[in-house]
Amino acid sequence: MKFTLPLLALLLLAGCASVPLTDTAKDHEAKQFTPEAGKANIYINRDWFATALTLQIVLDGRIVGKLSPHTYQCLSVPAGYHVLAIGGETQNSAQSKFNAASGNNYFFNAGYSVGWVAERVHLDMVDEQTGRAELKDSKRAEALDYETN
Repeated sequence: MKFTLPLLALLLLAGCASVPLTDTAKDHEAKQFTPEAGKANIYINRDWFATALTLQIVLDGRIVGKLSPHTYQCLSVPAGYHVLAIGGETQNSAQSKFNAASGNNYFFNAGYSVGWVAERVHLDMVDEQTGRAELKDSKRAEALDYETN
């Protein structure tokens, strides 16, 4: 019993994934929830499960970055049809197709759940009130610039 708690703590700390974060000013700016003129914001928030794994984020066929637990990305996109997808070291990938309206914010929860052989990813659109509340304790991860050609 003496070794159970320290061993459990060591295992929890040893397997934490990390990704590059933005500075606090960019994090604060994104949490103002104000899209650029003529654009929409997409927020993807990562849950806590499977802390040793990152999630790869793909928007409209372009890799835009990765998320670790308790991080999020804010992507500014032109209005119109978009496909958001996630994948990782799992049995599956997940995607959501939606039309973004100019001036709106869209919120997604992304993460892992238990699968038969390995973890499975999930991507769920949530309402704005829920999305804002869940971002409060998350930090903004670096993302590659998203631009249309």
